[in-house]
Order: sequence, then structure tokens, then C-alpha cells
Amino acid sequence: DGPSRFRTSLMWQMAGGADDDPMDFTLILPFLESFLSGAYSGSGYIHFQRICSAHIDGHAEELCPLILLALRRLAEHIATATEQPVDRWDSAPHRFSELLDILTAQGEGSTCDAVALVLEYRPWVMLLTNANLLWHLSQHRSIRADELRAQISSGTGQPAADDAGLEG
Repeated sequence: DGPSRFRTSLMWQMAGGADDDPMDFTLILPFLESFLSGAYSGSGYIHFQRICSAHIDGHAEELCPLILLALRRLAEHIATATEQPVDRWDSAPHRFSELLDILTAQGEGSTCDAVALVLEYRPWVMLLTNANLLWHLSQHRSIRADELRAQISSGTGQPAADDAGLEG
């Protein structure tokens, strides 16, 4: 944890800076864990996402739990923010959806964990539309995915009324 500008700069460097050539994953993994344990930093999360996109193929086992933690931290930040406007990670629904796309490609467990997290925060945060969540779940056939689809479709996944006007 440290000043936001320092943490963001460090994440930018690890993501490859302007060269877009990310640092070796084994070298940066401890810093990723530390970054996510600190205060929320919208710009830093953009670079976290770049790192995840670059390294997911070889390091899904290590990255999927970190991506879920990042999604939780973002949802917590939006749900508890008192300042207006809330730092929403430069269009949070778009960013949230991109990380969910990464998780969906990694399998049913990660996808269902992320969708369940979104539904957990629905009373406070509308990050993705029901249609977007259902699309991600449609990539998997399992009892848990079916249960989450049913929860969303029944309206207990909240709020359906605003879905038509949101992108995601």
C-alpha cells in the first residue's frame, strides 16, 4: 500500500509501460497480490487488467483468484463510496465485463464465482446487465450455472427494470 500515483505507476511498469511488453509473471505476482490488498486505485486497475490479459494463458490458476478479488474490490468501492462522482474505474461496467470475459474463458467455476459476486452486490451496484450475466453463464452447462441463471431470470438477481438502459 502506498500513494495511489506510486501504485499506479508501478502497475503501469509491470504491465509493460508504453512498450506494452509485460514483465515476467513470477517476478510481479507478489506485487499484484499487494496491489489488490491496498486502497482502490482506478487507474491501477486498468493496468492490472492489462497484466491479466497478457498472462492468463500461462497463469490462470494464479490469476483467476486475483481477478475475483479485483472484481470484489471494485464492487466494494462503488457500493461504499461517499464521494461523488464515484471513481468507477473509467467506465466500470466495461472494465468489469472485460475481466469477466477473461474468467469465462477459464471455465465454469471462475465464471460462476464472478456472476455470484455481481449478484451479491446488486442491491448497491449495477455493474452488468442481466443479459450480459446470462450470456457469460450460457458458455457453461452445470448445476451451479443453471441455478445462477434461474436466480437472474426469476428477478432475485435484481434489478431487471433498469437493465434495458445499461450497457454491458
